[in-house]
Parts: sequence; structure tokens; C-alpha cells
Amino acid sequence: MERIRSAKKIKDGKWFTSPVDPVAMGLPTYFEIIKQPMDLSAMENKLKLNEYGSVNDFVRDFDLMVNNAVKFNGPAHVVSAASLSLRQYFFQPQVQALTRREEPQDAKKPKKPTLATSSKPARRESRSGAAPPKSAGAGSASSPTTFPLHPDGVPLIRRDSAANDRPKREIHRPPPRDLPYSHRPKKKKFSLELKFCETVQDEILKNKYKTIAWPFYDPVDPVALNIPTYHKVIKKPMDLSTISKNLKEGHYENAKSYYNDVKLMFDNCYKFNPETDEVNRVGKLFQKTFEEIWAGKQTWMDEHAPQSDPQSPASAAASDSEQEEEEDEIDPETEAQQRLIAIQQQIAALSGEANQIITQTLPGAKRASPKVGSKKNKGAKPNTKSKRSSNVGLPSSKASTKPKKKLPPITFAQKQEISDAIASLGDVEMGKAVQIIRNGVPSLKDVNDDEMELDIETIPDSVLHELLKFTRQHKPPKEDIPQDDEYEPPRAKTATSRPKKNKPMSKYEQEAAINNIQAQLGKFQHGVSGSISPTNE
Repeated sequence: MERIRSAKKIKDGKWFTSPVDPVAMGLPTYFEIIKQPMDLSAMENKLKLNEYGSVNDFVRDFDLMVNNAVKFNGPAHVVSAASLSLRQYFFQPQVQALTRREEPQDAKKPKKPTLATSSKPARRESRSGAAPPKSAGAGSASSPTTFPLHPDGVPLIRRDSAANDRPKREIHRPPPRDLPYSHRPKKKKFSLELKFCETVQDEILKNKYKTIAWPFYDPVDPVALNIPTYHKVIKKPMDLSTISKNLKEGHYENAKSYYNDVKLMFDNCYKFNPETDEVNRVGKLFQKTFEEIWAGKQTWMDEHAPQSDPQSPASAAASDSEQEEEEDEIDPETEAQQRLIAIQQQIAALSGEANQIITQTLPGAKRASPKVGSKKNKGAKPNTKSKRSSNVGLPSSKASTKPKKKLPPITFAQKQEISDAIASLGDVEMGKAVQIIRNGVPSLKDVNDDEMELDIETIPDSVLHELLKFTRQHKPPKEDIPQDDEYEPPRAKTATSRPKKNKPMSKYEQEAAINNIQAQLGKFQHGVSGSISPTNE
């Protein structure tokens, strides 16, 4: 029984697995020539029903099947050659040994005890070899070292049993333990190509191409076909069943990889089989048929191309997931550029937030905006006319982006320090300070000194940093102020700086602050043009 099932799985046995159908195969004269049809399925049914009285009856049916194939197709036909190869494969030494056991001479040689000769309960022995039919009533014989094989080369080893033993059970292979993977290709643009490959694969596996496709259905079995040098010549075997499996499991990324495997299958055929061989001939016919089907690829792609219809929510979600998978495959250089751009955007956003926080935490910057004026040449009268030009300065938010090196923003206390320091500068230092402002604000280069009056809020931070550095270098030393134990020196260099929170000003601090204010008012009344006074807005 196992021998017949194994014969059905090899490529030579594909022709004899079922009875000949004259209507389906277009053979109206078959039953006129063949009076007693026979096939492997009919022989298997007879074995199940115990219709064979001996092994010789079984052999006669097998020979009848082979003779029918040769008689109808002729000795040179591929089906006839397959039937002869199948008989050579089927009748190996273990079957011949079963035939010899039925002769009377077998009684002279003692056999190993079986169920019929042993009084103990019989045990099934794990011995290989083909067993006789149940009606033969013969014991198991020692088997040679050759076993029937699966198409993938795994030997079939079954246990012997006697006539009264329970019927033998088939051994089914367990399902594979591989994890299920998605069959959808990673590249969305190749999914339509792979659908075309599935269509081509289904087409070439149809029965109408069986006469030219039969050598390529299953992997080549070097043991069953008696070609031990096959794997030495062919390093990468390929067949239709393997291609179908790869296509189903999503191993092909595009149509080209599928086409390469099919071409490899034909190349292996031509490499191992000479041009005079029948397999080489049918291989060329099959390849020609495949190429004709493959030529309709572009037409099929145009007919089955997806239309640009509005997507449903489910399809939109699927397309989004596919797009995410495609984005995951971006090359490293592009990914590094995208990360750099993202970091730069984050830095810009954080800088904007920092400027906004600084502006909100300095409410006094809008209450008092000191004005910076410029001195005339020596001997010039003070300009009492206040001219406020709105077009001489630039917004500080725009100016802050000009310097290459990021500088901290100027605080209100530092602006007040600059104003107080410029008020105490001499003529030479005042001219240098004005030149610093002109260099930092291009719009003031052509403005006369008499007309130059500007708001300190309109001066860029970079210029204010230079002014702060300049004034600290040229500021005259401050007079010492008597202090007591409760006095705490102010942090800022100006006398108008605020004390610490929650600590009242001492008597000396209050007197010093009053004296400083009176001194500032006195300078303003004497017409010092470079003075800086807070403007209440």
C-alpha cells in the first residue's frame, strides 16, 4: 500500500494516478484500443478490499497498466518512457523477495518468529521493507538497505505486521512550526506584479499543459530516478512546487525574482538533460508556452491597475501602514538628513519659546525705554528739540537673528547700566560709543549727529553687548559710600539698582539713591546732550 502511494508522488507516477478520461483528454479511441484499463488507484482499491490472492496477481495488474501505456502511446512516447521508469522503480529487491517467499523452498529455512509461529503475544517489529498483502499470510522478511522515498528524499520506513495484527496506520507529518508571516509584499508598487505572477503560476499548472509540464511539477529525486550525479551537476535545483511555495509565502519581492526562478528551472533542465532527451524537448516546449503567457504582463497590468477612487477609511488606514513600511526602508543618508532637519526645527522652536518667556518675565522693559542721544562736535549747543524717527531702528527680534554667535538677551538692568554709563562719558568716549551704534545699525550711517536720537529698545542686542563692554571699560570709578553692618552692596554697578527682595533699604542706601537722582537731574538741566533719560510710555 505504501509502495503505491509513494509511486503516485514521483513524477513518473503522475500519469497513472487515476483512470484515463477519454473525454477530458481528447482520446475518443482509447477504449477501442485498450480493453482492460488499469491504473494505480484501481490497484490500491483492490489491495484495500483484499482482492489480490497473491503477489503475482498484483504484478500482473501492474504489467497490464504498463503495457496499456506502451500499446496506446507507442514505445517512443514520453508516457511510455514514464511507465517503464515507474516499473523499474517499483520492482526493487524487496518486492522480488516477497515473490520468492511464496515458493515451497522457503519452508526449509527457518524464519524469524512471527505471530503465526510464536505462542507469545506478537510485537510489531521496527523493520523496513515492503510487507505482503493481508491475504498472502506470509511473515515479514529482512529488508535490504534501500527504502522507498518521498519526493523530497526522506525514506519511508514502516513497521512490519502479521496477518492477524491490526491494520497499519499512516504516519502524517506534523504541520510546520514556522511563525506565520504576512504574505503582503513590503513594496506596495510591486504588489500588482506579484498578483500577475500568481496568475501565471495558476495558468501553467492547469491540466492542459500537463503533457509538457510533468517533469517540473516536483523536486528531482535522484534516488527514485536513479540519477546519483544530479546534485553534483545542478547546484541550485528548482521546480514548480517550490516556486508556488515561495510565491505563497511572500519570498519574492517583485516579478523579476519570480521570473528568475522559473528561468533557473529551465536552465537546470537543459544543463542536465542532453538535447536528444525527451525531457529536454518538452522543457523547451514548456518554456515557449511560459514566455507567451509572460508576454501579456503589461496588458494585464494596465487592465488591473487600481483606479484613483476615493478611499474608504479602512483602505486609507491600510495605505498609511504601507506608506509607513516604505518610509522605514529609507537609506541611511536620507534618514540622517531628516534627523538633522528635525533637530534644527526643535532648536528654532525652543529659541522662540525662550525669547517669549524672557519678554514675559521682564515687564519693566515696556514701562521705561531709555533713549540714547549723541553729542555734537565740541562747542555745539544741546539739541533741545526731540525728534523721534520711527525708521532709524530695526526690530530687536529680527536683529537677534543676525549675529553668527548666539548671545544672551540684554536685561533691563543692563540697559539701565548702559544708559547711566553713557551719561558719564567724555567727548572722546562718547564719539566712540556713537560709532559703535553706527556700525551696528546700518540705517544710521547717513544720519547727522544733530538729528540722531533713538530708543535703546530699537538697538540690536549685539550692539548693546558691545556698548556694555565699552562702557564698563571707560566708566569712571564710583565714589565710596559709607556703609554700616546692615548695608548690602548692590549687584549692579549703577546706584539705582534695586536691593534684594524682602529687605528694606538702609538709611545710607536711601541717601545714596537720592543723591544719585539729584546728580542725574543736574546733568540733564545743564544740557548734556549725551544723557539718557527714561521715557515713560
